[in-house]
Amino acid sequence: MRSIKKNYLFLILFIYLLSVGIFLASIIPIFENFDEPSHFSYIRQLAFSPNPLAEKKIFMDQNILRYTGPSPYASGLPPYDNSSTYKNFLSSKEKKDAFREVYKANAFSNDYLPSESINFEGQHPPFYYYLISTIYLKITNLSLSSQVICIRVLSYLFSLIGIFSGFYAFKKHLLFNKAYSADSIPITFFMYTLLFPMFFLEFSRIGNDSLCILLLGILVNLVLSFIKKNTLATSFLIGLTLSAGLFTKAFYFPICLATVIYLSIFLTRKRISALKYLLVIMLPIISLGLFWYVNKFLESGNFLGFGLLSQSNNHISSIFDLPLSNFYLLLKGVLSIFITFIWAGTWSLVHLPFWAYLPSLFFILYIFLQLFKLHLRFNFESLHFYYILSGAFFLFGLLWHLLKNYLILNLSGINTPGWYLHVLAPLAIFSYIIIFDNAFKKKAFYFYSFISSSIFFMIYALWSEITLFSGCSYKSLNKHFEYQSNNICLDKFPEVLGGIELLANTQIAVLSFIIALLSFIVLFRASSNYYLNGKILRDTLI
Repeated sequence: MRSIKKNYLFLILFIYLLSVGIFLASIIPIFENFDEPSHFSYIRQLAFSPNPLAEKKIFMDQNILRYTGPSPYASGLPPYDNSSTYKNFLSSKEKKDAFREVYKANAFSNDYLPSESINFEGQHPPFYYYLISTIYLKITNLSLSSQVICIRVLSYLFSLIGIFSGFYAFKKHLLFNKAYSADSIPITFFMYTLLFPMFFLEFSRIGNDSLCILLLGILVNLVLSFIKKNTLATSFLIGLTLSAGLFTKAFYFPICLATVIYLSIFLTRKRISALKYLLVIMLPIISLGLFWYVNKFLESGNFLGFGLLSQSNNHISSIFDLPLSNFYLLLKGVLSIFITFIWAGTWSLVHLPFWAYLPSLFFILYIFLQLFKLHLRFNFESLHFYYILSGAFFLFGLLWHLLKNYLILNLSGINTPGWYLHVLAPLAIFSYIIIFDNAFKKKAFYFYSFISSSIFFMIYALWSEITLFSGCSYKSLNKHFEYQSNNICLDKFPEVLGGIELLANTQIAVLSFIIALLSFIVLFRASSNYYLNGKILRDTLI
């Protein structure tokens, strides 16, 4: 009981994060989240394969390609809708009845039927898909709707384990009683999700990013343990975790590079011989983590996407061949990385009006400008440097992906999402403690303005998405929400709920929403007390 009382804010935060994730997993229609059909098909192929680890070619499942439920709005060039998008689908009683019968009432097909279409998610290593497929076999008697919700929630739990592993590491190793209250950890992450609500949609979907963040939480624990006590065993575990990350997604190349550089600098500045520790870290990375990529290169000549440049007949051979007048498209792609780190919505990619982002952009600018008022002493041994290094390499990877697509696709479809950067959240939290403390402590106006604008943004964004799924709005030619009433469908509230009821599990959604709301109130009160009544920190060692 004493332990629960001491850590009750961590418990409340866990309840809040979990309930929001379950709410989103249960209310977003089947395959409306980014790339879910391909991720789900990959899982089914390994689940029903007699020898899943031997699968070399990943094909789309015919059962998924033949899905007759509603589909996301298209992107690229208009028109964005078709007979299966939400507004059109929900206007057909026959389609609604068939959906209810086939995808909600009856078990989904237990047969994986390979098509001739290559699954583009086959570019990723199989670790996440293999793990999920072993659990998926336990729920094959459920309907497609229930299967998708279960895998979304399971994936989201992976991400929460990663987040709280990072919390545990900081609380255990960084002695918060000397400069910080331990409450600063859950409160700071609560504020992080208000500033960047795309965190929820990034991980409450079917996708391997959730395993990436779980492994990063473990990595943070191991790195902090190594800093406290340098041992070869911990070095090996760091290398093993990094190799598991590489066997999940190529995201871990920049994380591997940042980790090796950070630990090299740390050991050198401590006058400790770094060679033996780094060799032990690199051993599993080279022998295990790179295995899949080398094998792919030997099979197809494609390693980390470099081979893709030779697979397109109409790509631009050099960035220097680009007309200067078209560089604004590349700049737009760079800006989209930062905007989609805040919010991008779902796969229909319907845009909120630009003014809706202005409060978030203002507070991001305000928060980081506060750092310039501090007398910072940069410390290469600090975890802040580890986060900055990881973020810089990660961002460089996203920029490379953006430039690669720009050259291949010849000025179209170039945007690279920024929500992937939330994978670094377990490592980021320590830096955001200082960032948020200096932005909001003893500053009631800024604190309450931030909270109120964040609540407004989340309500507006969520309501807009729900109107889309219920058919009360649609994707206009300028890619924005086109509401079918003058007051964003608020006058059609019963019709909106009726439309979403078919596509979502509303019972789970309502229950999880109520729990999320109650836990939000507790966290808001704790945050208010922490920032407005707490001590202003003067620890400016970065």
